[in-house]
Amino acid sequence: MVMYPKGYSFRSEDYLSYIRTFPCCKCGSVKKVEAHHVSAVFAQMGIDPGGMASKAPDTHAVPLCKICHDTHDHIGADTFWGTDNIEVIIIGFLTRFLVEIGVK
Repeated sequence: MVMYPKGYSFRSEDYLSYIRTFPCCKCGSVKKVEAHHVSAVFAQMGIDPGGMASKAPDTHAVPLCKICHDTHDHIGADTFWGTDNIEVIIIGFLTRFLVEIGVK
């Protein structure tokens, strides 16, 4: 299991602002899009984020509209994402962001 250093918390308002420019990755809505931090990825990757209340790093954010975000919080990550490959979605957004800012 990978452990982040105690207190690890990668934050980037630039990245979160970028994520909010996209339609909801679940339903496609462009209304009230929020950057949702996908903490379920931690368990799937064998990562201990250092506590149940720890927020996933900003690199694990995806765009969700307010309705989908509320639905996710109500029904839980496993049910909400179902068979969607959320890891690939996260990597896609992060890769596109890095390309757009000129990281090679």
